[in-house]
Formats: sequence, structure tokens, C-alpha cells
Amino acid sequence: MTPPPPAPIEISLEAPLPGPVGLIVDTGELDRHRRARPGPCNGHVFEVDASVAFRIAALASLRQVFAQVAPDDPAAPRTIALAVDEVDYRGKLEVGLLETVFRATAELSASLRLEGPDGKIYETSREATGKAEDVLALTCDNIPAILAAAMSEAMRTLLADLTERVANAPKVRAAFRP
Repeated sequence: MTPPPPAPIEISLEAPLPGPVGLIVDTGELDRHRRARPGPCNGHVFEVDASVAFRIAALASLRQVFAQVAPDDPAAPRTIALAVDEVDYRGKLEVGLLETVFRATAELSASLRLEGPDGKIYETSREATGKAEDVLALTCDNIPAILAAAMSEAMRTLLADLTERVANAPKVRAAFRP
């Protein structure tokens, strides 16, 4: 799965907050939900590997706010822990006269916690839904791409919301003042 580009976010920062900030991403729920069994084609299990895409997208989103984001660096003076809490895929067939459309929905929730040398600075959690649809191939072989498109939209929305919240939080700004 290709990571979605970061969504434009509404922040009132004139410049990125100084770093370095370590980023620890827990994609355990995405890993556990790699195999989806959406409604149609029930005999099939479809792989949707979104973990790497989520890590890359999270890094790109947070770099809109922080000048230096170091992935997998728990030794940084400030650390962002980002955890995927829940994942769900659903699919629905819409049978027409000439074609059958597969509609996919991906739901994703995550929590973000920013820690500093003195403990927690900021914490929030959000959820997002992504939707995608396409004409279903006769052998159902395009279902993973449709599910991935829905997950990509959910990721983009979720990460934009989390990034916007952390960027606009007064506690975060205060923690990064010189």
C-alpha cells in the first residue's frame, strides 16, 4: 500500500516547532488486521498491509509541525508515541444490470501522546473513516486495491486531524518555547 500524501492542515504556527522529537509508532492493530474478509467473495482473505504506509504518512504529517522528527528514537528529549487503537474493514456489493460495484469502508482510530523530560505534555485520540468503490472484477482480485484506497483515505484524515490538534495545543507550544 502506498502512503497517502499529508493532508493540508490548519495551524497558526509561523515556523515549525524546534526539535528533535522522537516518533515511536505502534501499528500492532494494523498488523493484526492485515487480512480482511469483506462481504463478497467470502471464500477469500485479502491482504492489506498498511503498517509501513501508516509509519511513512505519520512521519510526513508530523514534519509539517516539528522541525526535526526522528523515527524510532526514544532517546530524543521529547517523544511522540502514536498508536493505532482500532481497525475495521467492511465491504458491500451493489449488483447492477451490467456491473457489480464493491464499496469498501475502512475505520481507523489512533492515539497520540507527546512526552517531555518531565512527563506527559499532550495526549489526544481520534478516529476516521475512509471510503472507496470500484467495479468488482470477476475474480475479486481488485478488492485489496479498493480496501487500500479506503484505508489510505482514513489514514490521511486521521493523521491530519491528530497533527492539527497537536500543532494547535497551547501546552505543546509552551513546551517548545526556548
